[in-house]
Amino acid sequence: MQIPFDNYPKDFVFIVNGKTYKTMKFCADLLSTKISKMHQIDPTLNEYSFNTNTKGDFQLFLDILNFNQKYLEEQDI
Repeated sequence: MQIPFDNYPKDFVFIVNGKTYKTMKFCADLLSTKISKMHQIDPTLNEYSFNTNTKGDFQLFLDILNFNQKYLEEQDI
Protein backbone atom coordinates (compact mmCIF):
# COMPACT_ATOMS: atom_id res chain seq x y z
CA MET A 1 0.00 0.00 0.00
CA GLN A 2 1.30 3.42 -0.90
CA ILE A 3 0.06 6.53 0.89
CA PRO A 4 -0.32 9.61 -1.36
CA PHE A 5 1.61 12.02 0.88
CA ASP A 6 1.46 14.72 -1.80
CA ASN A 7 -2.32 14.92 -1.30
CA TYR A 8 -1.93 16.20 2.26
CA PRO A 9 -1.21 19.83 3.11
CA LYS A 10 2.33 20.73 4.08
CA ASP A 11 1.20 22.59 7.16
CA PHE A 12 4.41 22.47 9.21
CA VAL A 13 7.73 24.22 8.64
CA PHE A 14 11.14 23.21 9.88
CA ILE A 15 13.70 25.99 9.77
CA VAL A 16 17.11 24.32 9.77
CA ASN A 17 20.17 26.58 9.79
CA GLY A 18 17.99 29.38 8.45
CA LYS A 19 16.56 27.37 5.53
CA THR A 20 12.84 26.49 5.34
CA TYR A 21 11.53 22.95 4.79
CA LYS A 22 7.79 22.24 4.56
CA THR A 23 6.14 18.98 5.60
CA MET A 24 2.96 17.67 7.24
CA LYS A 25 2.33 18.10 10.98
CA PHE A 26 1.93 14.34 11.13
CA CYS A 27 5.48 13.87 9.79
CA ALA A 28 6.84 16.46 12.21
CA ASP A 29 5.26 14.52 15.08
CA LEU A 30 6.82 11.29 13.82
CA LEU A 31 10.24 12.90 13.56
CA SER A 32 10.28 14.46 17.00
CA THR A 33 8.68 13.49 20.30
CA LYS A 34 9.38 17.06 21.42
CA ILE A 35 7.26 18.48 18.59
CA SER A 36 4.57 15.85 19.23
CA LYS A 37 4.37 16.91 22.88
CA MET A 38 4.27 20.57 21.87
CA HIS A 39 1.33 19.76 19.55
CA GLN A 40 -0.53 18.21 22.48
CA ILE A 41 -0.28 21.56 24.27
CA ASP A 42 -0.74 23.77 21.21
CA PRO A 43 -2.14 22.00 18.13
CA THR A 44 -1.75 25.21 16.10
CA LEU A 45 2.05 25.08 16.32
CA ASN A 46 3.26 25.06 12.73
CA GLU A 47 6.96 25.92 12.89
CA TYR A 48 10.12 24.70 14.61
CA SER A 49 13.59 26.14 14.18
CA PHE A 50 17.00 24.70 15.00
CA ASN A 51 20.64 24.91 13.98
CA THR A 52 23.10 22.09 13.46
CA ASN A 53 26.88 21.87 13.70
CA THR A 54 27.11 20.15 10.32
CA LYS A 55 25.45 21.58 7.22
CA GLY A 56 23.40 19.17 5.16
CA ASP A 57 20.19 18.89 3.18
CA PHE A 58 17.32 18.33 5.62
CA GLN A 59 15.02 17.75 2.63
CA LEU A 60 16.73 14.38 2.06
CA PHE A 61 15.59 13.36 5.53
CA LEU A 62 12.00 14.47 4.84
CA ASP A 63 11.99 12.63 1.49
CA ILE A 64 12.99 9.39 3.18
CA LEU A 65 10.24 9.87 5.78
CA ASN A 66 7.75 10.21 2.91
CA PHE A 67 9.09 6.93 1.49
CA ASN A 68 10.50 8.64 -1.60
CA GLN A 69 13.39 6.63 -2.95
CA LYS A 70 16.64 8.58 -2.78
CA TYR A 71 20.29 7.89 -3.34
CA LEU A 72 22.36 9.30 -0.48
CA GLU A 73 25.94 10.41 -0.83
CA GLU A 74 28.38 9.21 1.84
CA GLN A 75 28.56 12.71 3.39
CA ASP A 76 24.75 12.89 3.66
CA ILE A 77 24.47 9.68 5.65
